[in-house]
Amino acid sequence: MSPTSDDRYLSSLQSDLVQLYRVLRDTCLTRGILIKITQGFRTEAEQQALWDQGRTRPGLVVTQARSAKDSPHGYGAAFDIVIFDGSKPSWEEPKMTPRYNQVGAIGEALGLEWGGRFPKADKPHFQLARWKDRFKR
Repeated sequence: MSPTSDDRYLSSLQSDLVQLYRVLRDTCLTRGILIKITQGFRTEAEQQALWDQGRTRPGLVVTQARSAKDSPHGYGAAFDIVIFDGSKPSWEEPKMTPRYNQVGAIGEALGLEWGGRFPKADKPHFQLARWKDRFKR
């Protein structure tokens, strides 16, 4: 995983979310934290595969949204990140928890909703505030 290539995901996100991500990324860099997007827009098939994980297929449950229509990812209104530990991506708990909390606070200060505040915390997740009001009709 290259620590510099976000373009594949950025092109599928809402333009205002792209701008917020860039500010988040740049602010994190000034604090010595390197982040990269690992998920952006999801198709219905991609969302279904994640829904099946831990339910009808092996693995941990990683989403509460069965359909892309029920997820901000299905509208390009969310992204997931990874934080680099040196040159390697890491989601390791509890080692990386303080860094995810720091990035979460930065994202919230920018007006993003952070998955670390969800009842079932999803610390790598960020989404546009009030995305349902904007996209779900």
